[in-house]
Amino acid sequence: MSMSGTVGDAFAKALKRGGVPYVFGIPGGGSAIDLIEACRTVDIPFVLVQHETTASMSAIVAGELTGSCGVCMSIMGPGAANLVGGSSFGLWERHSVLSLTESYPTAQAPRMSLQLMDHSQMFMSFSKASEVLNDDHPGEQASRLMSLALAERPGPVHLDIPNDLLTRQAASEKQLDSYAQEDATKVVGDLDAITDAIDKAVKLVLVVGPAVVRADARNELRMLAERLGAAVVTTSKARGVIPEDHPLWAGIITGVYGDMTFEGQIIGQSDLIIGVGLDRMELLSPWNYSQPLVCIDSIDTSAEQVGSPTHSVSGPLKNILRQLAEAIQPAEAWSMTELSEFRGYVRSALLADSDDLNSATLLERAQSMAPADTTLVTETGIYNAVNLFTWKVHAPNLYFGSSGANTMGFSIPAALASSLVRSTQKTVALVGDGGFLMKVSELETLAREKLAPIIIVFNDRSLGLIRIKQAAKGYERDAVDLAPVDFARLAQSFGGRGERVDTLAAFEVAFKGALDDDRFTVIDARLDPDVYASHMGPIRG
Repeated sequence: MSMSGTVGDAFAKALKRGGVPYVFGIPGGGSAIDLIEACRTVDIPFVLVQHETTASMSAIVAGELTGSCGVCMSIMGPGAANLVGGSSFGLWERHSVLSLTESYPTAQAPRMSLQLMDHSQMFMSFSKASEVLNDDHPGEQASRLMSLALAERPGPVHLDIPNDLLTRQAASEKQLDSYAQEDATKVVGDLDAITDAIDKAVKLVLVVGPAVVRADARNELRMLAERLGAAVVTTSKARGVIPEDHPLWAGIITGVYGDMTFEGQIIGQSDLIIGVGLDRMELLSPWNYSQPLVCIDSIDTSAEQVGSPTHSVSGPLKNILRQLAEAIQPAEAWSMTELSEFRGYVRSALLADSDDLNSATLLERAQSMAPADTTLVTETGIYNAVNLFTWKVHAPNLYFGSSGANTMGFSIPAALASSLVRSTQKTVALVGDGGFLMKVSELETLAREKLAPIIIVFNDRSLGLIRIKQAAKGYERDAVDLAPVDFARLAQSFGGRGERVDTLAAFEVAFKGALDDDRFTVIDARLDPDVYASHMGPIRG
């Protein structure tokens, strides 16, 4: 049947206007197949995946790469229960995603028990809003929800779609492209007090979060840093806000605070910390630096305040940072030599100069061989902590990881989306053996979609981070070891390229082959578990 003039048609056209590149999900026999047809007519492909959390995570990355709201869909009941896990990821990671779920027609639901669930009650624990699609202006409803999801701080929204709705004829549609929001030019707080505090300080550190990227204030941030000569430390989600080969770049903050950790050695020397767009969702523990802190953000963050700032200001970040840069006195808070020596110390501490295969040498060698516009995706694990200080990110959206949810199972869904959206660029995915096994079924999706990410499995035959924490408490090693798995042969069984390496030279050959192949590649990197674990000391303490 034709979808022209239907509720589904109006809804799909709203997604198209919103820049949605793909819908990810697992369809049922109800409204999902109607949505697939409606989206097909407006050239939005529906990407079938193997699990609903993949649908959410892939949608999130596709949205981030296109500046749109991610969109995913599931069946009702058990599918929706799985999809809500992806919504929780969006909440903790501050990513926009519109989660669509099939549902019974309103009149039918009271007479059913099969797969019946109050989706709204479930999703509202992790969403900004949960609604039921109606046939009165469905396109406007979709646009409004996507706008809400994208608003600072970004997050998930949910929409139930009754199974009898999308094929109905739609009422006349009003097309609204924007919605009333708070005054975007209003500045709240004492900017003069922050200016005075900066001028009185000697050793300043800028600690930068992802709101700067979302506000398109990278140039203004860099202008402020260079005028102050301030060291710049970013959260992992703000990577690329300043190129990581910039002489003022001084690493990543995760919220560990130890004096001998990489972040502690830089921030500990400061006499004023300037937090810009800093979100405590990314910090592993409550703020614990004792130096004075001033906070600058695009919105009022008093409900989720970082530490106890002496002064704070909120408003349009581009304007605020530009005004600050123009008002402050030029300074050289840090010498280029001391920051350069610090970065050299970091490489040495991570054994990056070794000729052996370890996570640092592998990552540096991979980046030296990969194209400059390669996208790196990763998830929680020892290798991820090492990547924060070895793989250099030079622009936003060339790196995706998990810091708010701090979860396994993200890398492969992220690689799927990145490879779809950036089909002419390379994507490298870092994943542990445990995380790979969580999402191994998505190798079928990669093969079906003819995608060619390079997936590097850091194989220490265990849940490495948990093993370290278990040992630190003096416990017996238990429930953290994995059976031997030949990840290379697994990749080959799905039609991909599979390589197993245990030396740096072998890795170079495998990675070069992967760059030249039009299939996805899995490189099973066999690492010494003890060397692998030793990297965590200077990073986490």
